[in-house]
Amino acid sequence: MKKEFLFILFLLGSVRIYAQSDILAKKVKIEATEGTVGNILKEISDKGGFFISYNQDIPKYKYITLKHSKQTVQQYLDEIFKKRIYCVEFGNKLIIMQKPALPKVYSIRGKVVDSETKETIPGVTIFIPGSEPLIGSVSYPSGNFQIDVPSHEDIVKLTCIGYKSDSIKPGLSNIIDIELNPDKLELDEVEITYNQKPKEEKVNSAVSNITAEKLERQPLNGIENALQGNSTGVHVVRNSGMPGASLQVKIRGINSLINSDPYLFP
Repeated sequence: MKKEFLFILFLLGSVRIYAQSDILAKKVKIEATEGTVGNILKEISDKGGFFISYNQDIPKYKYITLKHSKQTVQQYLDEIFKKRIYCVEFGNKLIIMQKPALPKVYSIRGKVVDSETKETIPGVTIFIPGSEPLIGSVSYPSGNFQIDVPSHEDIVKLTCIGYKSDSIKPGLSNIIDIELNPDKLELDEVEITYNQKPKEEKVNSAVSNITAEKLERQPLNGIENALQGNSTGVHVVRNSGMPGASLQVKIRGINSLINSDPYLFP
């Protein structure tokens, strides 16, 4: 219990010291207003009665000139670093860290239209080939688009179904209107083949099937003999008793109630 009480007192003491420090609000007067960043920071800390710590990202050998010799520590730092640093106070110590540089991007805007009709083209894919991760955009129904590119020297490619692909280099221009040429494909002849086996339940007329198993059980001299006696409504008649005589096949023939003419072939 005693150890916990002492630990709480230590935390309260640390917070109180941190609150009372308030290094950035201190007003400090320095003698030299010109010199390297490292020397000026050292004089500010010496005259202010605190310590300054910073990493190697801080340009301590850069030569600068200050406008004022008496101002707050925060004002000194803003003038030296142009608000590009983070400051952390820890007791009687001020830690300075350089803000990470944000990557520069250039916003390119424009409109994509048909080169012949001058109508706007929606759904055009606009991207930078080889970018990782992929940098790209799509044109709106109005044909307008916007894409952020890392450099004006980057190649921007445009692709769309029905049009020839195109590539541009924005250069120093931020607004670009692009015309895409239609990709006309000429077809000499189109042949469509459609095969479908009708289902028996969807056919209005009678359907008769002769399977291979049924044909294997009897000797046959021709396809006409295979039909004889195996298909309802089909009559196969030999014209004479001579060997090799021709056969007459009648479908829906003499036994038809409404028509006595052969339906397929005599």
